[in-house]
Amino acid sequence: MFLLSDNKIDQWVKRWRRLLFFGLLVFVLPLALPRGWGIGLFTGFMLMSFGIYAFCFRKWRSERGLWMLAVLLVLGLGPCWIFFEYLSFRSLFLKNGNGGVVAFDWGRTRFVIDSFIALAVFSHIVKFSASVGIKNWRRTRNSRTLGVSALAERELVDFLNDTWCDQCEEADLGITDPVMHLENDTKFISGNCRVCGSRCVSEIIEIQSHGL
Repeated sequence: MFLLSDNKIDQWVKRWRRLLFFGLLVFVLPLALPRGWGIGLFTGFMLMSFGIYAFCFRKWRSERGLWMLAVLLVLGLGPCWIFFEYLSFRSLFLKNGNGGVVAFDWGRTRFVIDSFIALAVFSHIVKFSASVGIKNWRRTRNSRTLGVSALAERELVDFLNDTWCDQCEEADLGITDPVMHLENDTKFISGNCRVCGSRCVSEIIEIQSHGL
């Protein structure tokens, strides 16, 4: 399947800090080392970009219109990805002035390695953005956000504490920043896990009592 699962999207969103700072480290490393030694300039840039996109898509489950940003990224990044794939493949068969294939020295080798790793990260960014765009549109096209103030105080306390986190695989850890939304006549409350910060979504089941 091309599209990522909901849990996989949440995992990437949760790792936005790691992607950003690790990408920055990899990006700076070639600049700090003596010229010709470093490797990872393109890879570091792609990892930082991935971290920024993951940060922007933190509320992909509930924020209306976020799919438009994701589609814009896919339309912009997709052709670039194909073009860079072509350039990387072409770089393997560069020819010198005599028509012979250019020998692989360290400079060319590290460029090819860095380019292919960066392209692998780039492909994940495109896949991630496409998954967010499609799934956010599906979730929010027939949904609307409701204020948590619509819940009674006791109900709100219960929903903020009676939770399940897929990332921690543990119940009743609680959530912060709650948002309630309506999807196809079904109410959901979502928020960030108090322990790991990943997005938790719970369905609100209303039990109606009937008099005898």
